[in-house]
Amino acid sequence: MTAGLPKELKKEIEDYLRLTKVRPIITPDYVLTEDDVFWLSDLIKEYGTTAVVANLIRSLGKDFPFIITGAHCSMCGREENITLSKTKFCAALSSGWDYVCPICKRRQEDEAEKKRREEAKKFRQQLKKQQEEATQFFTETYLNPDSNWTIPLEKAFYRLSQVYDQTDKDKIAKYIRSMDYDDFLETPYWKAISYHKKRQAGFRCQLCNSDGYLVTHHRDYKRAYGWEIENLSELIVLCDSCHETHHLYN
Repeated sequence: MTAGLPKELKKEIEDYLRLTKVRPIITPDYVLTEDDVFWLSDLIKEYGTTAVVANLIRSLGKDFPFIITGAHCSMCGREENITLSKTKFCAALSSGWDYVCPICKRRQEDEAEKKRREEAKKFRQQLKKQQEEATQFFTETYLNPDSNWTIPLEKAFYRLSQVYDQTDKDKIAKYIRSMDYDDFLETPYWKAISYHKKRQAGFRCQLCNSDGYLVTHHRDYKRAYGWEIENLSELIVLCDSCHETHHLYN
């Protein structure tokens, strides 16, 4: 094999490209130097990827490795002889020749992975901070029995539901269960949920269909109390009479 492409063949390829912009012929009988690779990359800039790669390399007719001598790592300067498949060789030419040795490539990958981990950690910290702020806002706004609301309760329900999705739900449930039950019933949180359930029930008792005084009742306090938004099906709308009967037998 000949080390490097002869000047005559280079000139022939350049003339062929200049005149026809179609495929010249190059055979696998040469070991390319890095200068040859830079030369081919320059041809790409002048004639385009299709002319130099898609036609030039495809004209070889079969896959064979490209051996490149004296390839210099662009990061550490290490000189190596490398072998590339036709696919990788074409990709290297198309993107502009920039050889990186395996050691530096591994270092690049390690640095990229480290950066990815740091960004993921930063994102988790930011998400946690946002969750803590949303939890505090939810607690102070919707779980305060002294809050005075002027917006319609149904609108308040959808608004607090959106904020609830951003909170630490375990902390919210723990806070609710620590509250005095009478205070809990006066919170915007419970009033909005209670109204929402009554509206869904058509403002009628879900047992006797009465349209008298209605309350929203927990079917299961252990599972639903503190988790009402996620367990709306565990709430039932009852008239005063059915509510008393329900407590009497349960």
